[in-house]
Amino acid sequence: MRRVVLTLLVIALAGCASTPSPTPTPTATNTPAPTPTYTATPSPTFTSTPTPTATNTPSPVPTSTDTPAPSPTHTPIATRVPPSPTAPPRPAVRLYPNTPVEPFNADRLILSMQRLVEVMNQYWLWIASVSFRGRGFCSQFENLYYQTWTGLGAFEGVPDEWTDVYYEYRTFIDELVASAADIHTVCTTGGGSVSPESFERAKNFADAGRARAEQILGRAYQLPRP
Repeated sequence: MRRVVLTLLVIALAGCASTPSPTPTPTATNTPAPTPTYTATPSPTFTSTPTPTATNTPSPVPTSTDTPAPSPTHTPIATRVPPSPTAPPRPAVRLYPNTPVEPFNADRLILSMQRLVEVMNQYWLWIASVSFRGRGFCSQFENLYYQTWTGLGAFEGVPDEWTDVYYEYRTFIDELVASAADIHTVCTTGGGSVSPESFERAKNFADAGRARAEQILGRAYQLPRP
């Protein structure tokens, strides 16, 4: 029994070792190439655009406007402007017999103005002495009158910028002399008395004159020295 089995085993092994049959080569199949399909593209349709018809627009007819002729313009005749009035010249300053006249000197003029301020500080004393104490004080009054008032300096060739203040200075002296004219008359005629009206006139000038004399001097201080 073992022998039979072995024999069968040998036969089976022999069958397995036999040469295999060649595998058949597959036959090439001639597959036809696909035929391309052409799709007809529609040609563009040309649309005929109508040519615009020219419109005959009538040209505007210009309207004739009657332009009135210009009226003649009345040109006024130039009016002649009169020249500005020139200030009348000032009257010449009054000079007295004992008034010294010298070429302009600012320092000398200011010195005279300072003396004038001093005179006004004493004026009331002198007019009161003569008016209330009699002619015994005339000599002192006359010395003040002649030596100071009428003897204050006058100047020639005064510069333009000094003209106004110089003229006011000399005018003030004239008014001072006039305010004491009646007192001067009493003292020089050798008799009489000072009237209340004359005294009042001199007193009023003395009261206002002090501030005015100081104002004239102050203006002179502000002016440039030539």
